[in-house]
Amino acid sequence: ALLTAIAMRAEALSRDRLTDLLWPDLGDSAARNAFHVCLHRVKSRLGDDNVVVRTREGYRLGSDVRVDLWEIDRALGTLRTDDALDARQLAGLRDLYERLRASRPPKFDGWEWFEQTERHLRELRCEVAQALAKHALDDHRPQDALALCHEMIAYDPCDEPAREIAIRAYLESGDRAAALRHYRQYRDVLQAELQCEPSASLAELVGATV
Repeated sequence: ALLTAIAMRAEALSRDRLTDLLWPDLGDSAARNAFHVCLHRVKSRLGDDNVVVRTREGYRLGSDVRVDLWEIDRALGTLRTDDALDARQLAGLRDLYERLRASRPPKFDGWEWFEQTERHLRELRCEVAQALAKHALDDHRPQDALALCHEMIAYDPCDEPAREIAIRAYLESGDRAAALRHYRQYRDVLQAELQCEPSASLAELVGATV
């Protein structure tokens, strides 16, 4: 938990911030002692005193340590584009998608302080899935696009871009009835969750009489 907390961001975290995150129920003295014992165990377990370094601002990972989250953020920043994906970019997105799909140990579910990072990872996965789904649809692979859309919709049933890709995929497959069912399901979800209607452009896509 300590190693994960330090790895969530590149900048240093103060000892007080780390103890507040990991030992909120302990007094100041007990929390500081728990921190130093845990830090000693981390370094001993990893066999390297330079994995976690202390600076004036606090504690951070050493400059030689690789962190998937940081690498994914950087890689996705270079892949965000409105242009058609070339083979290298497509391969990069597929690699990011597989890395973002990796599951975490059950213990992470008990770390309330990790929830924001978990949400960020899910949003990144949906962003990558959307880009891949658009490419699959443009490449006339509607079933691949649908598989990706289902994952995005499972995370956020009100995700209209994912709903639009799914509807277009059904239409591309020649299954207008499925497209209409999907639109109606989305409309029901919006009414229940947000008390609003799908966009006019989405209604026009499947027919204004739905």
